[in-house]
Amino acid sequence: HDSVGGSYPQFVLYANVDDIITTANLQRVPFESALRLVTSDSAVGNRKTGQSPPSVLTLGLVWASSRPPKEQLSHMLDLIDERLDLAKVIGAPDGASAPAQLVGLVCYQASHYCAIVRDEESGTWRQFDDTAVTVVGESWLDVRFKCHSSRYQPALALYQNTREPAFGGGAA
Repeated sequence: HDSVGGSYPQFVLYANVDDIITTANLQRVPFESALRLVTSDSAVGNRKTGQSPPSVLTLGLVWASSRPPKEQLSHMLDLIDERLDLAKVIGAPDGASAPAQLVGLVCYQASHYCAIVRDEESGTWRQFDDTAVTVVGESWLDVRFKCHSSRYQPALALYQNTREPAFGGGAA
């Protein structure tokens, strides 16, 4: 895909974890609003006016430490929403909503990365870790528990625009 004609199939947005937590706590706003507030400058700088929300939003979570305090990790995991409106995070040309679903995480722990991905066929979350693929569970709560108990830091969160075709499922 290219960006000709307003098409923007992928988009990466970086946000500082401390800023997200502070903004969500002080302003008592939902996750998507906290993201909008802490990334407004970078989001505007990376998007062209009039573009539709992307097919996939990759949220890069910037941590101050490779070993954050357990409370900070817990708070961030509690804030991450399974669903959000891309229009509320990065805007939309017509102001229409753009619902998105969390479909995957790339997590870091002790110089090691793993991926936790939603398998739409089975309805489960699966962890891909080097040579092993295991089922984490059926719900986002199961994923949060796995991340809490294993001290996995989400480094990337992938949100799929639910108004776009599923991965690999687009028509030619």
